[in-house]
Amino acid sequence: MEQIIKTAAKNVKLVLILLCLLSFSSPILIANELPLKTIAITEIVSHPSLIQAKKGILDVLKENGYASGNNLTVLEANAQNSLATAALIAKKWVSQKPDVIVPISTPSAQTVIKAARGTNIPIVFASVTDPIAAGLVSQLTGNDFISGITDSPPLQEEWALIQALLPNVKSVGVLYNPSEANSAKTLALFKDRAPSSIKIIAVSVNNTNDIKNALNSMIGKIDALYIPSDNTVFSCLPTLVKLTRQHQLPLFSSDPDSVKQGVLACIGYTQYEVGRAAGKQVLQVLKGKTALPIMTPEKMSLVVNETTAKALHLHIPSELLGLSVLVVHKDS
Repeated sequence: MEQIIKTAAKNVKLVLILLCLLSFSSPILIANELPLKTIAITEIVSHPSLIQAKKGILDVLKENGYASGNNLTVLEANAQNSLATAALIAKKWVSQKPDVIVPISTPSAQTVIKAARGTNIPIVFASVTDPIAAGLVSQLTGNDFISGITDSPPLQEEWALIQALLPNVKSVGVLYNPSEANSAKTLALFKDRAPSSIKIIAVSVNNTNDIKNALNSMIGKIDALYIPSDNTVFSCLPTLVKLTRQHQLPLFSSDPDSVKQGVLACIGYTQYEVGRAAGKQVLQVLKGKTALPIMTPEKMSLVVNETTAKALHLHIPSELLGLSVLVVHKDS
């Protein structure tokens, strides 16, 4: 009788061990059960904001069982801020016929859509300010193989933020690359939403080498500087932050992620949230859905850099514009 009890107890232990092993391995089993898929990602340039967008996309796929190197092949390429290179990347990805192409940024989306025309390869773009103005689509719904997420800034709220932090502001400068459709469109809307009492001084740059001279040309003429989601300007943001601090010039941006790098403040959509929203659309495409609507993320953030605020001798309240303020304590 004692031997029977011992044998039964040993069998129970074995069953429990097997159940534990199955519970730990179930995510891997689920991932293996999903069909093998390939996504091709292209970025116009490497800077922290676009990196966050890509991270958001891949995080959503991983959370839903698509693991890179397991049941998902991720092709990646960076154009190093060259439109010619972006066009070559687009053609290469189209020739490989992936399940979906994911261009991050307006220039990358433009080259991919041009290269993929007539192929019916699904495209999900991310970090595009205005897809209609950029010529990506003619409408935000009903596009059979093109969908994506826009990061169009809430400019009315951004103006309210600038005035809340700088109540005596009289003039605001803008740095932008006119060849980037997203920047030109944002500038036009920024001017349109500007209070009548504030003067806008916009200076264009063609490459990163123009940034310092462009900024110097505005010193003494502006009370603050605003930068749209411009890939040329953002690729040398650390330099711009350093220069504006030297001149005690408040720097605002349309990208909340840039606040971590030293921009004073921003209200808008973080690129990680843009990426996560795009990732959800990529997931739907991998499941066979198309004709998805072009959307904006649901969550908006108001972020302030405390280090920059102190350097400018500005007080930051715990709440602005009815939103809680996320305070970044140092440059990362």
